[in-house]
Amino acid sequence: MRGIHCGLAAIVVALVACRPANLSYEEIVLPAGVEPSRWITIEFGNPSCPPAGDLAHRRIVVSADGYACTSTSAAPGWVSRSFSALASNGRRLDVSDRIHREHSIASLSSGNRGERTCKPDVLVFWYGDREKIGGDSAAAYRQRHPECSPQ
Repeated sequence: MRGIHCGLAAIVVALVACRPANLSYEEIVLPAGVEPSRWITIEFGNPSCPPAGDLAHRRIVVSADGYACTSTSAAPGWVSRSFSALASNGRRLDVSDRIHREHSIASLSSGNRGERTCKPDVLVFWYGDREKIGGDSAAAYRQRHPECSPQ
């Protein structure tokens, strides 16, 4: 029996030791009581916004308008994310099955000739019914950053 425990302990130690050094975890809390079928925008690295945590663990709370920002830079490498919403009774509900088309935006065209002059650090995803996906995923970011609007 002792051999089994030692073997199991060795496996656990190996798994922890082999964990990628740049593995980050982000907890994204979505607004409760809001029509969920919409684009959600999370802006990273904006110095006028509050920090979201450290490189290993971040908690980002999205406002009712579907936007959140943080002064914390986007995590490099692979990121594990959880998506939840707060129910009226205060319990967290897993809503990861309602998250679609998750992607980053690293540059946007603005100005003349479609030049990529805008360099946002943004995570965008659709929250809601897959069959209702539509519109411009970068619209919320452009609304807050008129210098990035296509002209």
